Amino acid sequence: MLFIGAFRDNELSSDHPLLEVLNEINKAGTTLSRLILPTLDHTHVNQLLADTLNCQSTITEELAKLCKKRTLGNPLFLKQFLQVLYKENLFEFDHKQLVWHWEIEQIGKMGITENVVDLMVKKTQKLSATTQDVLQIAACLGNQFRLKTLAMVYKKTPAETARALWEALEEEFVLPMSDAYKFIQDDFEDAEVVYKFTHDRIQQAVYSMIDEDQKKKFHLETGRLLLKSTKVDKLEEDIFEIVNHLNTGIDLISEKSEKISVAGLNLIAGKKAKSSNAYESSMKYLTTGIELLGSNCWEYNYALTLNLLIETADTYFLSGDYERMEKMVKVALSHAGLLLERIKIYEIIIQSLIARGRLPEAVSTAIEILSQLGVSISRKPYRFFVMLNVLRIHVLLRRIDVEDLRRLPEMTDPNCLAAMRILFNAASSAYRNNILMATNMALKMIQLSVRNGNSPYSLFGYSLFAIVKLGVEGDIEEGYKMGKFPIELTAKFKSRESSAKIHSLYNLFIKHWKDPLKETIEPLMETFRVGLETGDLEFAAYCIMYSSVHALFCGKELDSVNAEMKENIEKVKKLMQERTLFNLKFHRQFVLNLMGYAADRTVLTGECFDEEKMLPFLITANDFVSRGAFTTNKTIICYLFGKDQDALRYALELEKYKRRLIGLIYLPLVCFYSSLIFLSQVPSCSWQKRNRYLRKVQKNQKLMKKWADHAASNHLHKWYLVEAERLRVMGDDRKAISLYDKAIEVARENEYLIEEALACELAAKYYYSAGSRRTAKEYMADAVHLYKKWGAVAKVDYLNEQYPELLLKSSEEGAIEADIRDYKVRTGNILSENLI
Repeated sequence: MLFIGAFRDNELSSDHPLLEVLNEINKAGTTLSRLILPTLDHTHVNQLLADTLNCQSTITEELAKLCKKRTLGNPLFLKQFLQVLYKENLFEFDHKQLVWHWEIEQIGKMGITENVVDLMVKKTQKLSATTQDVLQIAACLGNQFRLKTLAMVYKKTPAETARALWEALEEEFVLPMSDAYKFIQDDFEDAEVVYKFTHDRIQQAVYSMIDEDQKKKFHLETGRLLLKSTKVDKLEEDIFEIVNHLNTGIDLISEKSEKISVAGLNLIAGKKAKSSNAYESSMKYLTTGIELLGSNCWEYNYALTLNLLIETADTYFLSGDYERMEKMVKVALSHAGLLLERIKIYEIIIQSLIARGRLPEAVSTAIEILSQLGVSISRKPYRFFVMLNVLRIHVLLRRIDVEDLRRLPEMTDPNCLAAMRILFNAASSAYRNNILMATNMALKMIQLSVRNGNSPYSLFGYSLFAIVKLGVEGDIEEGYKMGKFPIELTAKFKSRESSAKIHSLYNLFIKHWKDPLKETIEPLMETFRVGLETGDLEFAAYCIMYSSVHALFCGKELDSVNAEMKENIEKVKKLMQERTLFNLKFHRQFVLNLMGYAADRTVLTGECFDEEKMLPFLITANDFVSRGAFTTNKTIICYLFGKDQDALRYALELEKYKRRLIGLIYLPLVCFYSSLIFLSQVPSCSWQKRNRYLRKVQKNQKLMKKWADHAASNHLHKWYLVEAERLRVMGDDRKAISLYDKAIEVARENEYLIEEALACELAAKYYYSAGSRRTAKEYMADAVHLYKKWGAVAKVDYLNEQYPELLLKSSEEGAIEADIRDYKVRTGNILSENLI
């Protein structure tokens, strides 16, 4: 199947949905050919003229130069230019000789503009007055318009309107969209006759001819007629067309009742634009609505005014204009009387605090509002009491299984729904700042749901509890089952508002404990798109970041990961999610360091990140998940480049972050690399430290084995490699040798390129230390090949520096390889000659 589409690339921003779709098509491996259509050059203009005038191109050479100069090779302009010349009798056909004649000097003296719009205006002015009138109204309706709508504004019957438009059809100013126009009779009532302007420049030209006051009159009348003829259930569908017309003629509205009505329509349009991420358009609609209400709006139109201010504040937040958002919030709070009305405002405040990385403030604000709703959450939860609450939920859920939860009635209590919304918005921040607080919030959401029924926000509580079961309690089977349940339930509520959060939690915290990690990447990208559509910018940013992070630690080639991260950084910038942007930047710098684009291989400072300048942000933000992620990156980079003492220091520091990283992919990485680092220290440390490190490794391996039992594709090769190293330091060489190969084999099967390379490297080091130089060279050569394939140029350089005797070929080996290459070349030449 072949699809052909056209677009103007100069009108699309880098994050336009069309470009997103084209990138996805390209990544999927589908053949995608792009043809850039430039303006016509002199040769093409001359060829067109020669074909049109049926003569040799040498005859039209001078005319082509003039046409090219006047039209700049624009095909539309060139066509219109030639039509003007013909109508001005500057082309004459000789019927005796059957050839065209023209005077190049006369054409050159013609006062024809070099602007296509001005040219079209002049052409339009030569139409009859009736056609000009109806065409101007059509230009106000848009590039495409229905005959019935045009007739209503023109105040004629459809048949009379079609006749008035006929001359414009003959001149190809407009075109019918179907053959229905041929059957228009005096009693014609079909509304499906549709026309369009041949080109938007033609519409622009006609529109420019209309007097400003007349434009406003046409638009206002069109808006009124459209509003009157639109059914209530179709109003939101057609809202932009109606409101755009009304707003253009807004100066002509004098009745207060109509101003209030139009303000309400602008509120509908503003909300719809916001839901499509068109924040600039949304703000125009909403601020227009506020202006229409006038100075006494709170006294006479309290509800409409409050809704307009809340939506405007939310739109300012989503577009990252926090200063204006705070002004709107302040005004709204000073007038909002009811608790539920104030809660809507505080939700915006909480989300803005999260976006700016002010997590403790966000959580504190949420707790304060919840207390007003009668929901108690401790500001300083103690582990004992949280675990007691977990036990209570377990007791509760023994009586109610997943199927019972699925059948709970729908929550209707407005206060309860408000509390669930606050918990829904704040719990993710609590997780990054205080895991005990997040657990308490999840438990509270489940309690409220069991008592009062399910809501779209309940699913988030169930997902958080699944993470607790899986991460805190270590019950992978039950946690996975509980985590899938909210995904299935999203279809029941049809709530896209919670969809991004639910799918994010599933793919970030749950899915990879049973399924291959690489299978989370595409779902995260899809959830990113859903987050954009629903305005959930916080979780949209998480998804776009972790899609890259998961790709990185799956072993995807670094060139590709770097390109994706660079692109994703720009997307997150536009979402104004500072903390997520910070995280994505240090992950990309980690990639750049591996690729060789850093002055110091183990310092995350370079094109994308400066750890010395940016670390204070991590500390002040109190974001322990981000700090754990950063320390994980530092641990890995120091280990890979042989900074043993730095790697050990970071590995020990990671111990305090393990609880913060529950559920995320960092936790297995922490256990894996920490174990390798501890084992590398064992041969040279004291007995006391040796026993301490071995105990830590044993604890990590117990976890890794459990994880491997549930998701072998993600963890088994890690367990094998650590076990090989453990047996090596314990002196059991025979078993160690077998497990190195098992680690390499399983990593290769599951496409974990980075860990396959690392397993080859560690095996090479083992054989080298054991005196098996030939075997060591083979494994090290494999490691270098794999690191190259991965794109880790800096790592390849490091290995060449550290093990020249394993990687630099002897002169004899080099000569043999040269002879082989020469033989292959000569053989290829002989075969080629024989084939020819």
